[in-house]
Amino acid sequence: MKTRISFLMTALFLLCSAYSWGQTWYLTADSSMTAVLNNGALTVSTTKEAEDMPDRNNNEFPWYNINSSVKSIVVSAGITKIGDYAFANCSNLTSVTIANSVTIIGNSALAGCSSLISVAIPNSVTAIGTYAFHACPSLTSLALPESLKTIGYHAFSNCNSLTSVTIPDSVTTIDGYAFYECLSLASVTIPNSVAYIRDYGFSGCPSLASVAINTTTVEAWFSGTTITSLTLGDDVKTIGGSAFYGCSKLTSVVIPNSVTTLGGNAFNGCSSLASVTIPNALRTFGDATFKDCTKLKDVTVNWSTPFPVPASSFENVTTSTVNLHVPAGTEALYQEAPVWKEFKIGTTVGTEGVSIPALKAYTSGNGLYVTGLAPGEAVRIYTTDGRLIYKGIATGTEQTVPLRERGIYIVVAGKRSLKAVY
Repeated sequence: MKTRISFLMTALFLLCSAYSWGQTWYLTADSSMTAVLNNGALTVSTTKEAEDMPDRNNNEFPWYNINSSVKSIVVSAGITKIGDYAFANCSNLTSVTIANSVTIIGNSALAGCSSLISVAIPNSVTAIGTYAFHACPSLTSLALPESLKTIGYHAFSNCNSLTSVTIPDSVTTIDGYAFYECLSLASVTIPNSVAYIRDYGFSGCPSLASVAINTTTVEAWFSGTTITSLTLGDDVKTIGGSAFYGCSKLTSVVIPNSVTTLGGNAFNGCSSLASVTIPNALRTFGDATFKDCTKLKDVTVNWSTPFPVPASSFENVTTSTVNLHVPAGTEALYQEAPVWKEFKIGTTVGTEGVSIPALKAYTSGNGLYVTGLAPGEAVRIYTTDGRLIYKGIATGTEQTVPLRERGIYIVVAGKRSLKAVY
């Protein structure tokens, strides 16, 4: 009996050891590709010059039932693709070495590798598949190669220790939810090579504070994040609907003059946004773009003729307390324009880009008391039918102009103008 028990224990020991010492599997029908697990190190190799690992379901790779014993992985030269689900859920995996023959990292290839801290992706990889590194919570650093073109759907989602990402300028597509709920991600740089970032590419990243974007189209990539610093490059042409919806920590934004389209709800719910600059190249202004931006204090526009915007553009914003900065000489136009006339035109943008006092006029005695003048500038007053009734030179910053008749007048000072009632 003792001999039988001893034999069974020895057999069990040898069986368990086989999984850690010298276990070999053939991954292809012609046995050209092998995987060897030796003391926690899994090495995949091929006898061919170039060969893809097979794609399989999550539980079909031969090491699936013992994947917790895999501590390191080497993908050898000649392997051109890491197959779908190849190393998924290897919970004790800490390091991966990938040969520069690999061009594709397959779907869910390393998903759920909870102990993986870093990975060096070689400069041969052009595509990272969907869910490739999903739920790798220990991954702290990520170097993306200059060969990379596509980052797949949910590729790095729920990588909770990842702190920063620099997207190389070879990348053209970042698919939806690519970095979704990366809880520690604090900064990201996106180059102008990126033509598409699908919906919610960086949503749910509560630590994301700094974003630099220089791609042509910004869609709903950052909604719900806590970014405080936003840099939009001169290649940005479209800010899509809900692009920064609910970014409650964003305090200011300068929209570059390259932008022609501002989508609906683009900055809706940015409750800390205090200032925004809108360029004169804009041709499309969506509904509710700045809705619920309740701390907005300054809006700067550069249109010489007020651009028509939807009535909902500044919904739930007390526009009567918001300073509207407009080009010099256009105050009267903005005072008559729908939506814009509700703002407080407190200062204007001078022709040289310098803020100067706004031109104002009040009834005073037998004329108009005009303030906000620049000494030496020409002052003219016209009737509404275009008849010149006063012409002079400002000797100070304020001046009283005598008038004979009550009515509505146009006051012009330099290139600025306003409509006044006497």
